[in-house]
Amino acid sequence: MDFIPIHRSEDHFQRTLNEFQINVICKRAFGTQVSILSVQELPAGMFNSTYYVQIKGYPKLILRVSPDPASFVFYNELLLLRREFTVQPYLAPVAEVIPKTIMADFTHQLVERDYVFQEYLEGELWDEIKDNLSSVENEQLWEQLGRISRDIHQVHGSHFGYQYPMKQFSSWSEAVVDMIVGMQNDLVKLQLSTEGIARYLEILQAGRMFLEEIETPLLLHGDLWPKNVLVDRHGTEVKIVGLLDSERAVWGDPYAEWVFNMFDLHPAFWIGYGARMDNLNAHFRDLVYKGMYSIQLFLEAWRFKYDDSPFRQLLTHVTGEMQSILSK
Repeated sequence: MDFIPIHRSEDHFQRTLNEFQINVICKRAFGTQVSILSVQELPAGMFNSTYYVQIKGYPKLILRVSPDPASFVFYNELLLLRREFTVQPYLAPVAEVIPKTIMADFTHQLVERDYVFQEYLEGELWDEIKDNLSSVENEQLWEQLGRISRDIHQVHGSHFGYQYPMKQFSSWSEAVVDMIVGMQNDLVKLQLSTEGIARYLEILQAGRMFLEEIETPLLLHGDLWPKNVLVDRHGTEVKIVGLLDSERAVWGDPYAEWVFNMFDLHPAFWIGYGARMDNLNAHFRDLVYKGMYSIQLFLEAWRFKYDDSPFRQLLTHVTGEMQSILSK
């Protein structure tokens, strides 16, 4: 077997499996007699470890492995591969762009980590080639992503919150508060500042009636942006051929997709998706989501060692805007 790992520092969040571990889990999945030609660790992604696997007589494969148990995982990241595994049937409306799972092992009998084998989708990551595409081609892709997002957001569920096996809720407001308190607890565990969160939660609780307007749990992908989109540009028109990493799926308000609130979506996205709701109640919910993702970025700033002050300032700003709406 030709094994090509990525050599990282000892304190890096992602931990590479060794050659022996790779060998035994491949043979668990495909039989002890298979010939493993090559395994190459891929740099894409910042959470799970990902490997490109070639086995004689089999199609190309992707192996995804959850973080090492020694790595600190945030509340919103718990059991991500298991959550992706159970949400995949609900992504049937966009199944043609979702990589199919070939095998999953959550037993920890071979390694103390969850892992799944998925089909390898041919294509290029949009984020890596977007600067080489024309403005028209990028607009076409944004419109396609809008249509794909709309199709996902029309799937109904039976509960609010993260996908099973995480806790489920009967109301959207309960689910949102649980997400925020979970991240607040993570900050406490890490001995990081929680300044501003209590006030934000207080204002959120006072405005729960706006969240309660979301009565039907709808499916959110959770990570709809160019870094998770595979593109084919060999035909007469660029086309989205893959949508990756649905592990962060949530049941709730589609406008709680983080890219709707923290990313500059191209106007062409809304052509494919449809006009965005625009009223005072929806604006309050948008502010709630901005605050929630600001807190998430406090944690990510700690992990990846960058300045969290812009996100703390954003939390202060949205809390003030939420208070202003409630005062009207």
